[in-house]
Amino acid sequence: MAPKIQALKEMDAELSAANKLLAEKEKGLAEAKAKMDEMEAKRKKANDEADAMKKELQAYQSKSRAAENLINSLKGERDRWEKNKDG
Repeated sequence: MAPKIQALKEMDAELSAANKLLAEKEKGLAEAKAKMDEMEAKRKKANDEADAMKKELQAYQSKSRAAENLINSLKGERDRWEKNKDG
């Protein structure tokens, strides 16, 4: 019976060591997941900011084109006004 008790104690020690290793690995996994979640949140925030900046840029470009078109369309009016002023 003593050899069986000894074998049981050895198995318990191995199980305890394996459980300790498992707990360490699970802790590392939880830390890695938390870091990944943090990085994902930062990526999402950066993408949202980039999208907002793209929309703002498009709005400015649209306003710039409209202003340029207005200026170009008024060039002919300036010439006409100059002629009317002199004439």
